[in-house]
Amino acid sequence: MSAQDHKPRLDALLASDYPSLLKLDEDTWFADEDALTSYEHVELIAAIEDRFDLDIEDEEMVEENFGSRAAILGYLERNAS
Repeated sequence: MSAQDHKPRLDALLASDYPSLLKLDEDTWFADEDALTSYEHVELIAAIEDRFDLDIEDEEMVEENFGSRAAILGYLERNAS
């Protein structure tokens, strides 16, 4: 599936639990905006695991995969069905 196929589900998750992230451009890094605490970031990744039925490995929990909405969409494109 393409990133755009996952976008509505990701946006719904963010709207319910992390609405402030939807106000950022897709390419804006969360860390640059202090958008999430480290705990919230882990919670977000866990929510993505649940919503997209994924098993995300510890070594995959990096900014390149989960540091922005665009990064998350790229990760989902590569790993979610």
